[in-house]
Amino acid sequence: MIQLEKILLATDFGKSSHKILKSAITLAKAFQSEIIPMHVLPNNIINDKARILLNDAAIDRLDLIHQKIKREGIKTAKPILAYGNHFEKIILTADSNNVNMILIGAGEKLKSDVFQLGTTAEKIIKLSNRPVWVEKKENNLNVKSILCPIDFSKESEHALKNAITMSRRFKAELIVFSVYEVHNLNPPNDDRSYWVHDKELVLSSHKDEFNLFLKNFDLTDLYWKKEIQIGDPAVEILKALKKYKSDLLIIGTTGKSGLTRILMGSVTEKVIREVPCSFITLKSEDHKPSEMTNLT
Repeated sequence: MIQLEKILLATDFGKSSHKILKSAITLAKAFQSEIIPMHVLPNNIINDKARILLNDAAIDRLDLIHQKIKREGIKTAKPILAYGNHFEKIILTADSNNVNMILIGAGEKLKSDVFQLGTTAEKIIKLSNRPVWVEKKENNLNVKSILCPIDFSKESEHALKNAITMSRRFKAELIVFSVYEVHNLNPPNDDRSYWVHDKELVLSSHKDEFNLFLKNFDLTDLYWKKEIQIGDPAVEILKALKKYKSDLLIIGTTGKSGLTRILMGSVTEKVIREVPCSFITLKSEDHKPSEMTNLT
């Protein structure tokens, strides 16, 4: 059984923070996890009185969150109040406490905004090698449908393992989704039959690779389906999320390489900026045996 022992709940005390707390509690109950509440204050407040007032107010808000978690019968650590850059402090705290997941809000955005992901959330996803759950403010954690796009990479293998676990815990439908792109099909003399034949060969090869990939996973006792589409992966993933009215997207991102950890896969980056539901991003690296993707 996969474990999710520690969740870092990074709250900004915004309008949607109560919903994010509710989601953290639901998730902790499902996995019997410990929640570590956290808030970050800027360290460049010049006015002493204002700094003291903000500090006291933050401590009071964190204590309220701490007490609410305890009343739900969930294990919770002493709240953490940090000072400095938001995303840097959240990542450092996640690492120092060896958490299994960072839970954050997507950021306060207008529905009319093209990109729905806040700067802090995006940077945490890019720079942290730990799983990141981003909760959309308009959603409650009522997971009935999970979409997991795969591209046969280690990152998507990692994502699917976790999607299977989440599907079992929440008794949710799982859609394993794959997109193939047809490139460089230049039929001689505009021969359409040549193009159709080549396209069919590519699709057949992709289906074979998809089925071979799925053989590595235990999908028994799950309500699940698989789907393949042709086109731009980011566009097709967003279409699938709407088609299945998915409550949760679980998607892999590019793992770290040497000292560079700042790049996500281009498809993932496009999708999470416009995704209409909550989502989890995972990289391919493991941290320790108790982390989400290691215990089966």
